Amino acid sequence: NLALCYDEGIGVKKNYHKAVVWYRKAAVQGHVGAQYNLALCYETGEGVRQNHRTSVQWYHKAAALGDTKAQYNLGVAYGKGQGVTRNPLEAVKWYRKAAAQDHPEAQYNLGVAYEQGKGVKKNENVAAKWYLKAALQGDADAEYEMGLRCEKGNGVKTDRRTALRWYRKAATQGHKQAKTRVEKLHKDKSLR
Repeated sequence: NLALCYDEGIGVKKNYHKAVVWYRKAAVQGHVGAQYNLALCYETGEGVRQNHRTSVQWYHKAAALGDTKAQYNLGVAYGKGQGVTRNPLEAVKWYRKAAAQDHPEAQYNLGVAYEQGKGVKKNENVAAKWYLKAALQGDADAEYEMGLRCEKGNGVKTDRRTALRWYRKAATQGHKQAKTRVEKLHKDKSLR
């Protein structure tokens, strides 16, 4: 808790260096939240010299203890090759673990993986399943993807009215491409 106080300036002056010291003490003792936060500090360079390799090591420790955000961040690291060798199979493995715990961005990234065939066999139906799970949790990118899929029939039945509903949901969150699709579909008299 002292680390978090220094990290966020709660009751003390904000001091990232002191936060790292306290996160490290707790992380070494197996505190999963401290492991995640320490990994984040190494990833962003707050309070410590930025080091993606060390960040990944701490994410691994937290992910092994079930931390959803650490699992997701490992997926991102393996997907980008940040601190580790790029490995789409390993990225999908970690996205699946986070997605199983209802992490919407991990679900969205699984949709992308299945759509593009990165780390898995390309499968539009499975991509749509993962996009839908993320969209139902309010992920704007996933809502937009569901709009595209419903409009074009990729992995789901073509339904332009449903596409418009998904685009509207994404647009209300500021998704620019969704706003463009809403404007275009509004011109279609059959949808009025």
